[in-house]
Amino acid sequence: MSDAPDPVVERNPNESVASFEHHSRGALARLQHFLHRFPTMVPVIVLVLSLIAFGLISPNFFSAFNLSLIMQQVAVVGTLVATPLNCLLVLEDGPINTLAGLKDKKVGFSVAGVEEAILTAILGKYGVGFDEVELVNVNFSLSPSLMSGQVDAVIGAYRNFELNQMDIEGVPGTCFYIEEEGVPSYDELIYVANPDRMDRDVIARFLAATEKATQFIVNNPDRAWEIFSATAPELQDELNARAWVDTLPRFALRPAGFDHGRYARFEAFLAEQ
Repeated sequence: MSDAPDPVVERNPNESVASFEHHSRGALARLQHFLHRFPTMVPVIVLVLSLIAFGLISPNFFSAFNLSLIMQQVAVVGTLVATPLNCLLVLEDGPINTLAGLKDKKVGFSVAGVEEAILTAILGKYGVGFDEVELVNVNFSLSPSLMSGQVDAVIGAYRNFELNQMDIEGVPGTCFYIEEEGVPSYDELIYVANPDRMDRDVIARFLAATEKATQFIVNNPDRAWEIFSATAPELQDELNARAWVDTLPRFALRPAGFDHGRYARFEAFLAEQ
């Protein structure tokens, strides 16, 4: 077998890839404060809430088969972040030094489904069964639940944000990078479109502009940060400044490039789990 990497080709936009209730005013206020600080998270939260709603309606919604079926209804047309951001996060000075230490411990998560497949794989590498950890749904409070001792670890934390947030709070954390623990590498943030309605020319021009913007960001990180942070006062704080630096090397330099082998490997991984 050849060790050469899978060829990367330009993405065909027509190609599909198989891919609350408010409990109290206090909770609502915290959510409003969070959205005020991070306005770019609004669409992400809307998507997550929609997924939760479907998950409540049908317990099997988050199965690997159903998620793959959903991805078959859209076309992956571009990549924004070409590496995993997800990691399993623990306290730096806590008792968990290896993933084997999670046996009989509590692991926090936000959205079930893929996270279960990832946990099964990375724990299995150390002889720990999925049923030997207690999963705790902490909603969007990943780092707070870890810092407060509610859980021993969290899965789904973004290494460019939660690590910095905990360090700023004086409770540093340590990430176990899932791509180093048995999970195939994948594109964390991608662009998708409806294959029946998308305009190929518009998408091609959008991805070309994205590539030029990425080149500018990589070549002029300080100036790019000035432009980005000036778009909203809420971005002008230490957390976002740190996250910016940690996100830079993860931007896709070729947003329109598509690695068939990478997607096939991750699909096979989900099916196996």
